[in-house]
Amino acid sequence: MNDMATSNKDIISALKHGDFEILNGVVSFIAKDPEQQQPASKWLAERRNEIENYIIRALKLENAYRYVDYSTGSYGPKKSDGVTLTFDNIYSGDDAFCVFNADIRYQRGARAGKKLPKKKFKVKRRSKLKRLLDSSGLNPRRPSEYCEHMGKLREIVYTADLVNPDGGKQLDKDSIKPLHLEAKVLTNLLKNKHNNEINGSATDRQFFGNYSANTRQPSSANTWPNPSNNETSSEFKVRAESSTDIRSMEMRTHGKDLDISQREPFGTINLSDCTVEAWVIDNIEEAERLKVQTEYEFIPF
Repeated sequence: MNDMATSNKDIISALKHGDFEILNGVVSFIAKDPEQQQPASKWLAERRNEIENYIIRALKLENAYRYVDYSTGSYGPKKSDGVTLTFDNIYSGDDAFCVFNADIRYQRGARAGKKLPKKKFKVKRRSKLKRLLDSSGLNPRRPSEYCEHMGKLREIVYTADLVNPDGGKQLDKDSIKPLHLEAKVLTNLLKNKHNNEINGSATDRQFFGNYSANTRQPSSANTWPNPSNNETSSEFKVRAESSTDIRSMEMRTHGKDLDISQREPFGTINLSDCTVEAWVIDNIEEAERLKVQTEYEFIPF
């Protein structure tokens, strides 16, 4: 992975300092602090594809596409002249295409009827290709100059529907349009997605798989294992699939403080009316709360 690679944490962290938006298919970032706008824009420009990929996949926009290239030719039984645009589906990685009518031949003079040079074309007035290119921000002086600006389409995220959703790669030309997500809408969607992942982790992860010092006990056990004579109280800890490291001399159970002195020497710790599972849950929930408050405080740009 190169130096420009952007982690999901960078993108989530950026949401604390501004808003992403996608207008006319172009992703931008609006910093809350005007002094951060320039470095934020530079950061976005250097990592545009990674950020676009994250947004599309986080929101599960299965019909989002990125323009790849175009070619000219004559298509179909009637050999109609036109332009083929090729796309990549950002969500799935599948390739797709769409064919538009266009002039690829000289219209006047001694060469009338002969083909234009490779990849040269002229859009027709009121054509669907012209409508798409105009909506993408292309604004050449002449219809014959659209082909000189096609590279700008790579900066745009499109949405489109397949002609046949059950198979095939051809896009419905009437459905292709630049993606539009306003700042507050997009930011709220991304934050909700992230919060759901954080909250879901507390449920999905198996926090009380096993806990032990040397002797592993099932999570349903309500007492600590009896240590051998060469073990010390500091060796006891709850084993949980979490980054939380519980090693304090005081342990909380349902809001109560449990002093380690309550443990009988080389015997069992009496958790009174609290189970080990409740003690684990209480500590894990607090760790998750602190994680949400402190995570992603850095500025990625």
